[in-house]
Amino acid sequence: MLSEDNAIEIKNISKKYYLYNSPADRMVSSLFKNWKKFNEVNALNNITINIPKGKTIGLIGQNGSGKSTLLQIITGILKSTSGEIEVNGRIAALLELGSGFNPEFTGRENVYMNATILGLTREEINERFSDIEQFAEIGHFIDQPVKTYSSGMFLRLAFATAVHTDPDILIVDEALAVGDVRFQSKCFRKFKEFQERGKTILFVTHATELLIRHCDYAYLINKGELIQEGLPKEVVNTYLDLIYGKQKKLSDTAQIPETKAQDRELDAEMQQKYSQETIEFITSQNFEANCENRRSYNQNEFRWGDKRAEIIDYLVLSNDMVDPIDCSSTELLQIIMKVKFNDNVTSPIYGLTIKTVDGVTVYGNNSRDDSIEVSSQTEANISCVKFAFIPQLVEGDYFISLGIAEDVPGLEAPPLDRRYDLIHLKFHHETLGFGIVDLGMKIEQLI
Repeated sequence: MLSEDNAIEIKNISKKYYLYNSPADRMVSSLFKNWKKFNEVNALNNITINIPKGKTIGLIGQNGSGKSTLLQIITGILKSTSGEIEVNGRIAALLELGSGFNPEFTGRENVYMNATILGLTREEINERFSDIEQFAEIGHFIDQPVKTYSSGMFLRLAFATAVHTDPDILIVDEALAVGDVRFQSKCFRKFKEFQERGKTILFVTHATELLIRHCDYAYLINKGELIQEGLPKEVVNTYLDLIYGKQKKLSDTAQIPETKAQDRELDAEMQQKYSQETIEFITSQNFEANCENRRSYNQNEFRWGDKRAEIIDYLVLSNDMVDPIDCSSTELLQIIMKVKFNDNVTSPIYGLTIKTVDGVTVYGNNSRDDSIEVSSQTEANISCVKFAFIPQLVEGDYFISLGIAEDVPGLEAPPLDRRYDLIHLKFHHETLGFGIVDLGMKIEQLI
């Protein structure tokens, strides 16, 4: 029985498809039960999810993972092979671009048809039509056949229709990916309005930032299996792991080359720039991992990569302080990353990303995108890379991620070691403001 606290309950849902080699095999199989000339494909396997009322739930996974199949089962377009789904409330869904629209009908006719299917009377549609038309912003095309619409116009009208039918549950499957930035902003303001009114939203996207920013909870589906659920930030980390093909975290059993430590020397100019502690950090050839001993180390970091190189230590420098945990937003911040190479790496890429506590990216960059020339590295080398910038962040807590990857032609920079949220720093700022970044705004009354 459906709990009063849940908008949707998905219980042990599975979906199988049977792929036949030919139409003849399909016909014979329908006549003779023992004739099995087909391949069985499991699109979904025993999925159980409870979606509470009034929450925005994210669903993420690679293409072909089964997300769209699950949504089609929820909305009644497809029938599951086994399991059951219970829904408490009226659903409006944008499952794919232009779904539910008759291409021969005009936009106006499609609005009336879809709104009627969603349970509105003609009088109710008449009352809301001007709001739908204004939100969609497609002008005179509202009276043109939908087959003449661009993908963006499809989206505008479909989304406008869905949200103005006042559903209890809104389902959006990747539809916003084709909208322009201004319209996306408009849609997310509507999301916010729905959230404030206690509506339930099921949001499917590949955009990890949107998932983190707008969802209360998230589910990760991979190859038809529900493999993780939890806070969006945690689920996104696992998703990023999957899309890069690295399904295991760093192993503690990898072979580390045996080397003799031989400290390097800095030139006179470099020695004048840094304190003795910083010089020792840069020149030391100690292969011991030391991140965990830093004051700003975040023990809840997420780490993965193939371990051909490892980030073994880092050092934070701010306002003549070494290894601080509280930094000024207006002073130069330097973060030195120490990397040990366990293999030859021809074209390393060094990167850093700053995020808010809820996972929103403030800024990120890497040596490749910034066209910084870096040297190739051989096994048993240690490299130190410095990131220097003035944060200009509004006061608060922030997480810094460090990464080392390899630039390989034709591939998307295979990660060697990525340490998400490795560093936790608190920034203080002398001036008041709100948001994330201090843009140095000057306010002046002119008249």
